[in-house]
Amino acid sequence: MERPGDRALAGSVDAVHQASGWPARGDALGRITLRMRAAIDALPAEADDALSTVRLRASLSVPGSMLHNIAVLDEAWKNALRSYASAMNGIQYYAAIHRSTQDAIISGERDAQRALSREVSDATRWTLENTIREAPARLSAATSSLTRLDDERRGQDSRTSAQLESLIWQYMATGTALPPPPRVSTGVTVTAIIDGVSRTVSATDIAGLLDPGIIAEVWASLDPESRQRLLGDNPLLLGNLEGIALRDRNTANRITAGEYRNQLERELTYLTSASPAHPGQYDGEIERRETEIRTLDAILGDRNERYAGERVGDESFGIFRIFAEDGTRVSQNGLRLVSFNPLLDAIITYQGALDPITGDIAPWVQNVGTFIPGSNSRLGGFEGNADRSRNMYNISGPASGYFTYQGSALPDIDNSDVGFLEAAKRSYAEDGAPRMLSFLNGVRLPPGAALVPIAHSYGAVVLARAESLGLRADRIVYVAPAGLGHDTSLRDGLDAFPHTGDKPHFLLQARNDRVVGFTQGGVSGFGLGHGFNNPLAVPGITRLETGFIDKRDPALGSVERGGDESHSDVLGPYSTSLENIANVVSGKPVSVYQPDDFLAPNLLTQPGPYSPPSVAPDTGVKKPPKFISPLDLEPLSRKPRSR
Repeated sequence: MERPGDRALAGSVDAVHQASGWPARGDALGRITLRMRAAIDALPAEADDALSTVRLRASLSVPGSMLHNIAVLDEAWKNALRSYASAMNGIQYYAAIHRSTQDAIISGERDAQRALSREVSDATRWTLENTIREAPARLSAATSSLTRLDDERRGQDSRTSAQLESLIWQYMATGTALPPPPRVSTGVTVTAIIDGVSRTVSATDIAGLLDPGIIAEVWASLDPESRQRLLGDNPLLLGNLEGIALRDRNTANRITAGEYRNQLERELTYLTSASPAHPGQYDGEIERRETEIRTLDAILGDRNERYAGERVGDESFGIFRIFAEDGTRVSQNGLRLVSFNPLLDAIITYQGALDPITGDIAPWVQNVGTFIPGSNSRLGGFEGNADRSRNMYNISGPASGYFTYQGSALPDIDNSDVGFLEAAKRSYAEDGAPRMLSFLNGVRLPPGAALVPIAHSYGAVVLARAESLGLRADRIVYVAPAGLGHDTSLRDGLDAFPHTGDKPHFLLQARNDRVVGFTQGGVSGFGLGHGFNNPLAVPGITRLETGFIDKRDPALGSVERGGDESHSDVLGPYSTSLENIANVVSGKPVSVYQPDDFLAPNLLTQPGPYSPPSVAPDTGVKKPPKFISPLDLEPLSRKPRSR
């Protein structure tokens, strides 16, 4: 547990000073920039050569400007870190004094209490008792000083982080074919009703209200024209602000996503043109941009003609069908983009009906699923996770809606030097859970509607931590979970979740899943591991059947058919497991897990760690299904209606 003063004393001033020296290239860049400017000035105004001097001047001006800007940014980086180091040094100096005072008071009080247990003179007794009497007040004063220094350090950290984030953004903008500078609010203001009083407010003022409920009330008081003006002025802020209607968040985020896609295309053009001179050097960067552009094309649905003929299941590229109130389906270009901030690796979409008046979830939608993917989930390829939500949505039916939630960075195993150990790191969950909590607790549900998060692999670690922080939901689904969090104790289990501990929890995992086996109930330490709780054995979690890879054709086998692939096959579009997941959301009957039968022991074979040879594969899958209600877990005799 963090003590007062821990934040103030954290970090190394020397390390920050060393970081301020990177990159040490200012003088060299300055000399090169001057030479390039001299070359530009020496060019004649006009020329008869095949290459226009205007084009030549422009081609020299671009790298010259880039080099100059980088030198300026280097200086700003150095100054920001040196200023931070100076502030950190002062805070640590005084924090060390107050911590020493605090320790001395505690030690002095303890020593005085020990001394009083022995025979002492009256004068000494008075001195000792006075020391004990004064200790609480002195300790409180020292603790208050440390708390103030902690707050000062947090403020300094926040300011410096914002400075460096801004500089990083400028480095990126300068170094990638000079895209336009980041959008900055022009301070547009409108008239809103706050506490019954008409006031002039900006987007920043509305965000400063903090409470999503109050923000929603103020936002609803604005006329459509005022909303549009604010959305256009500060789309990045309002598109990610809890309390803003989903319809309007989508409007704002489409602006941000469109601008980001334009930047990606400029970068792609630059990298593609530079690539021949540097074979293989830019291949990864080119692929990343191409993948992210395709993802944004699918989500925005505004370039579907470029992908004519491509199909995703039964639908064309970029087309998503939405259930209307009467159960009919309406085609929609793209998805509702309800959060988008590429700097934070945040992207959240919604597939479902919206209320044409409020702009939030339609009143006839009574079950809202939220699919939370796991490791290797990035902006590029996000449409694959959105397609999984689409498949669940199609099964759940008209009274449902689905978010696809990727609100923070997740382990990138494919590009990590430590491979699968990347997925054992806790930091992704610690950073991501508060964002998930803020978003899901801020969703305005129709009266009586249920919220059902569905988390796969590492996503379950983020979800469980959000639960421990106070997430509110009606039913919870873990799919091949990597764990329940390092701070969820064996003793507490689901009781560690204040608002969901008594709600139905479900788990689906292939019998031979070897991907998450080493993180479930494993050793936790050194910032690795997700707790000692094995989700498969936690009381209160109901395990559901994963079944067949394609319910329409059991002959294709169970989800265990592919070994490591079974970790993701549980989300196959026609699998038993996906139908069970979707039925948890809609409240329809679900089939419970049934263990495989055991064969006679084979004493000549050493059992393996995951699939002991004493088990008859797929015998559990082939048993007659046993159904329960996901609402109250009561057994059911009837078979659920097939899709």
